[in-house]
Amino acid sequence: MNTQVVLKTKFPSLPSDWDVGTSFKKHTALSKCKDATIEPAGRWYEAYANRRRRGRTLSQDEEEALAAHLAEAELGAESEGEDEMIDDVDGNDFKGIDPADWKENDQYKILGLGRLRYKANDEQIKQAYRKACLAHHPDKKARLTNGMDDDAIFKGIKLAYDTLTAPARRRAWDSVDPTFDDSFPAQKKGLSAKEFIKRYSKVVEDNSRFSTKQPVPGLGLVEATRAEVEAFYNFWYDFDSWREFSWNDKEDVSSADISRDERRYRDKKNVAARKKAKKEDNQRMTKLVDAIFHSDPRLAEIKAKEKAEKNKGANAKAAQLAKEKEEARIAKEAADIQAAKEAEAAKSAAGDKKKSKEAAKNKIKKARQAVRKACKENNYYMPEGTSLDETEERMSHMELLCSKLTVDELEALVANGLDGESFAKAVESQGATAKRY
Repeated sequence: MNTQVVLKTKFPSLPSDWDVGTSFKKHTALSKCKDATIEPAGRWYEAYANRRRRGRTLSQDEEEALAAHLAEAELGAESEGEDEMIDDVDGNDFKGIDPADWKENDQYKILGLGRLRYKANDEQIKQAYRKACLAHHPDKKARLTNGMDDDAIFKGIKLAYDTLTAPARRRAWDSVDPTFDDSFPAQKKGLSAKEFIKRYSKVVEDNSRFSTKQPVPGLGLVEATRAEVEAFYNFWYDFDSWREFSWNDKEDVSSADISRDERRYRDKKNVAARKKAKKEDNQRMTKLVDAIFHSDPRLAEIKAKEKAEKNKGANAKAAQLAKEKEEARIAKEAADIQAAKEAEAAKSAAGDKKKSKEAAKNKIKKARQAVRKACKENNYYMPEGTSLDETEERMSHMELLCSKLTVDELEALVANGLDGESFAKAVESQGATAKRY
């Protein structure tokens, strides 16, 4: 309803020297008028021209369009079987077609797609639309629902169909689907792998719909490998969501009654509200992935297994080193024992050699003493008629024999038991032998 407002404003008085004939100044002359042919155009003029040409009213035109929709729906229903997942339209959920109300309608429920929702494909949306048209076409006017006749419900069905068949508008609606739960289970430590999967698998699946990258990796299995777990967190920590919040715009910019500046101002407010909602949703996703990450028992299990494998390798290496060290110790002990034995044998051999040498030395010493004693007993040095020079020569000769002859030869010289003359001959004979040395 229009309201008239009277403004009581007092304007300043004109100067006393102001004159209507002389106070105006001409800056430039107006251009001459030109003749131009203007032709009406556009779909609204076309519809108006068709009504004038056919002599029909606007209401008659709308009824004809509805009849065409009905015929199309009946044709589609006859040619295709009905999807079991498509429900009957419940008018009790209908909010109205007023711009302030129709966006509050559940666009899926209006078409009977309450169970399928974002999973509904284009063909199912068409089937649901045809079924809804058959049930709520205005020509039937069978009942009133929630104070709203079937004519309004049918228009709401048409608006819902237009929304769900336009990709951008459907995405805007899916972004704020009232059946989607933005909440998620809080972080909880101490869960078993099975409890963890049960706690977070559904919320991961529900949020997967908003990813620009498909397919989306799921939470995985209890016995997931490290590569699978890392792939999940790498994807979800870098989650790129197509979710946007233009459906919740509070400021109407489609009205023709507002100025360009006002439309620009309202659009600016809408964009700011969308950015804020988008930022909050991104933060929600980060918190969700953090809660999943810090609750995941598989990470600790994987680290424990890897540590055990690492320790197993280290233990095996340490055991090998210990084995090699023990073998080296045993080999060294054996070598030391062998060296000690060889040293003992060498020492014993050296002692035996020394003893043998001492025995030989003592033996030859005794043999020489025996020869010298035999020389005295047989009067070899001073026989009768021997001069002093000859005696000295014989003594020198005997010492030479003692130093040259062997033990056996010295013992043989003594063992013969000869008298003085025979001993002297034997000494002379041995002296001739000693000259060979």
